[in-house]
Amino acid sequence: MRADWERGFRGRIYALGRRILPLAWRRAVRRRFAPERLLGIRKPALDVPRYDFDPNEARPGRPDVVVLPVIAWSYRRQRPQQLAEALARRGRRVFYGSLEGEGEPAEATGVAPGVILLPISGVRREDPADRRLEEPALGRAVETMGQARDRFEIHEAALLVQSPFWTPLAQALSRRFGWKVVYDCLDDHAAFPANRGNVLASAEAELIGVADLVVATSGPLLERLRKARPDARLLANAADTATFGALADSAPDPARLTVGYAGAVDDWFDDDLIVEAARLRPAWRFEIAGGLEGRSRDTSRFPANVVFLGERPFREMPEVRSRFDVEVIPFRLTALTHATDPVKLYEALAGGRGVVATRMLALAPLEVRGLVRLAGSAPELVSELEAAASAGPEEVARRRAFAAENTWDTRAEELSRQLCALWPLVSILVVTHDGLAWTRACLESLDRRTDWPRFEVIVADNASTDGTREWLGDEERRGTLRAVMLPDNRGFAAGVNAAAAASHGDYLCILNNDTLVTRGWLSALVRHLETSRDLGMVGASTNEIANDARVDVGYRELRHLDSWARGFTRARAGRADPLPMLAMFCALLRRDVFDRIGPLDERFEIGMFEDDD
Repeated sequence: MRADWERGFRGRIYALGRRILPLAWRRAVRRRFAPERLLGIRKPALDVPRYDFDPNEARPGRPDVVVLPVIAWSYRRQRPQQLAEALARRGRRVFYGSLEGEGEPAEATGVAPGVILLPISGVRREDPADRRLEEPALGRAVETMGQARDRFEIHEAALLVQSPFWTPLAQALSRRFGWKVVYDCLDDHAAFPANRGNVLASAEAELIGVADLVVATSGPLLERLRKARPDARLLANAADTATFGALADSAPDPARLTVGYAGAVDDWFDDDLIVEAARLRPAWRFEIAGGLEGRSRDTSRFPANVVFLGERPFREMPEVRSRFDVEVIPFRLTALTHATDPVKLYEALAGGRGVVATRMLALAPLEVRGLVRLAGSAPELVSELEAAASAGPEEVARRRAFAAENTWDTRAEELSRQLCALWPLVSILVVTHDGLAWTRACLESLDRRTDWPRFEVIVADNASTDGTREWLGDEERRGTLRAVMLPDNRGFAAGVNAAAAASHGDYLCILNNDTLVTRGWLSALVRHLETSRDLGMVGASTNEIANDARVDVGYRELRHLDSWARGFTRARAGRADPLPMLAMFCALLRRDVFDRIGPLDERFEIGMFEDDD
């Protein structure tokens, strides 16, 4: 199927160049000029929806996710886009890197609910496959991300690195901002025929060593990664059940099956296997829904019952696949394909379709479970296709059930748990004695403005009589905090000690109940202790205190606090001033320091001087 823009003389020249020139040559051409512009070709606009978004609508307590991708958002819909949207559905802001190239936006653009396409300067779409990320491109990319951090107030973030190309940028952002690095290993990148394997292999080795978390899509990939990272984990691909689960069961005619393939027709696609299978079953129809990529191929050698539908937009794929009685994955067996966990397999199972594939190692566990059939020759392939298409309702239901248990939302939930575990737990210790209105305002500000992904709130109440104890009990039942009810008013020091004894954090933050926090407050405090091991305790500045922690503020009403604090903290990022004594209205220390020094001296009973002590 030829696109409209390919039908003219210039279009045919362009299409011929795509078929004849090796991919590496085409990338080199694109780095120098735009062939479409040179030939006067107007391709249709990329089918990328746009969504309005609030650029500063953060989700407190959940780290933002910054995807450093292996494919453009507008490319064929695969794991990167699906996982990004699923993470956003869990309440995270997701920033998906956009590289310089045709159709890419010049400004940050919402492309799905909660997903923002973020342009990264200095890197072209052609670069990740065969380039090292070096200066000056690296410097421009770091600057871009720094600007995005300020604009969108990204305090805590996980970098989801999906290509080893991004290793230098991930390391730079981790050092500069404390962001966590997650290597999401989708494929054996060095095994792609068109990639520069030696460049990617060395970058991947470095990335595996520095990443805070390493996940792999398949068993063979995981086995390889665990040689260097024994703690690497499996995070397989998944099914888009919302899109494909609604397909009706097929009603196949065994004599006239429609065998479908959905995906790129690239170097790993076994033309010979499909040609021979089509000749063995001339009454069957083999529909290939995907663009011709990789090496040049002569489609005229395929029998008439093999139909190439061309690349189809994702929105059309349910209709295309509804015609399939059974699906095939005819991959040549290489290091690349043995490590592949095909998304198309999960999508087919979501629609109840049987799948027959070549004997890829990554699919062996699913073959054992009866979820895919494997074949090694054309006669075996057509035999397994017949068997898969004739499956009864129980097997069809089992396919759909597997897909329903392995959705992108399931994967996002699993990854979210692993991401949060990368941050140490902070215990926020609050002492109360009456002052319910202050306490509610304080805890509300914690809930709305704390970006740190792992924290717990422990409130020790000193025998309040104004309804505080009842309110704390309600909040504890809701799971927002833990309350320690002291039988009488034992003072601030005893309250802190009681809250600390009930806590589990690696860090302890002592916070007065008449304090309101601002965005990034806890992240900044923890970062100081993480980067300066000789620091014992760090505190915040405030508008009201009797020592050098007091600062002159530029607002009169609380509704202006956040905007003023944003400018104040941005201008002083990373700054810490020594003080002879930190008042404990807001002070952070490591638990091991608290344990070594011992609890606060409870002889300081009601008010004053426990801070000095």
